[in-house]
Amino acid sequence: MKTTHALDTDRSGTGSNRLLVIVGLGIAAVVVVALTLVFLLPRSEPSYPPGSPEAAFQAYLAASDAGDIEAAYAAFSPRVRAGWTYDAYVREADLYGSYAGERRVYIDRVVRIGEEQATLHLTIEWMSAAGLTTSHWYERDVRIRMVSVGGTWYVDQALLGTQQASY
Repeated sequence: MKTTHALDTDRSGTGSNRLLVIVGLGIAAVVVVALTLVFLLPRSEPSYPPGSPEAAFQAYLAASDAGDIEAAYAAFSPRVRAGWTYDAYVREADLYGSYAGERRVYIDRVVRIGEEQATLHLTIEWMSAAGLTTSHWYERDVRIRMVSVGGTWYVDQALLGTQQASY
């Protein structure tokens, strides 16, 4: 009759398996903490120097996104407002509001043309749902004309959010 002692049991590889489990748990913990920080930390909008064309466009876009029709319309240059009445803007803004979705707008660069004109080069990304569980991000490049009148920058083209208007 053979007697088995605790020291006779085969324990080969137990130490290395335990080490792999500990390393794996450590990596998983780091990933969980990183993802938590990414999703929980507040995301701030980039800030641009006051009085810059970028800041003026950012203010216009914030007003448009918030549904502040008066502030958004006031962000247009006198030239645009002369050709696009407030009432016409309100009608188109109401129509556009039903099509507005999640989007991201990035100002990639600014090309100044003298002291009173600039062109903002934007990248706009938006999401479109393709079914119950599928969605896709799309991207396009847009140029926005800006003009300085009396030291204040204005959007110098008819826009609804970031879409070209049809006036």
